[in-house]
Amino acid sequence: MITILHGDHIQASRTELLRIISSAKDKEVRRLDGKTLDAGLFTQATESSSMFGAKPLIVIERLFAGKNKKSKEFGAVVSLLKTSLDAADIVLWEDKELEPATLKALGNIQNRVFKIPSILFQFLDALKPENANQLLSMYHVLSDSAAPELVFTMVFRRLRQLIALAGGAKPAGLADWQEARLTKQASFFTMGKLTAMHKQLLDGEFSVKSGTSAFQLSEHMEQFLIAL
Repeated sequence: MITILHGDHIQASRTELLRIISSAKDKEVRRLDGKTLDAGLFTQATESSSMFGAKPLIVIERLFAGKNKKSKEFGAVVSLLKTSLDAADIVLWEDKELEPATLKALGNIQNRVFKIPSILFQFLDALKPENANQLLSMYHVLSDSAAPELVFTMVFRRLRQLIALAGGAKPAGLADWQEARLTKQASFFTMGKLTAMHKQLLDGEFSVKSGTSAFQLSEHMEQFLIAL
């Protein structure tokens, strides 16, 4: 069986990948770097005998990242994937959602997509002054489906984007419609307020990681939202 874990919710997919690896107690786990994988390396990984006697578990990360999917070498690896199921159990992990055509090319697979909850993006768009009540309400709902670390990372990323736009720079990777929407959001704040918010997040994260804070990361986020 080929199992593929993909999607933009990287934290959730990585957690599931680690769970699969840790639960494979009766199998030898062989981890391969998809960026450098070729047909020869894959064949070696599947055909070499396992110290446990059972089929090995082969984990391939980022096989599709930046690859020319029309190249002969890539086609050879995909063909080997589909014909090696008797020799190994295979798990593919990708840090973004794959296109349907790519999934179809892999044949019969267990397709597991991990998506960031849509309410998280609504929450990020709602970041503006004097909106603490709505933000706190959304955050409490969001907490049921997203870890505090993910929310923190996404808020921190959004703040960096807003600071860049407020300073006249376009963050990498933004489409024109995203730039227009975030530019409007940045206009709700002064540059001084944005940098102060940025510092508050950094200070909160440092205090949690260093063990000097009496609060958890989720509580720091609540304080951050109230201060808006």
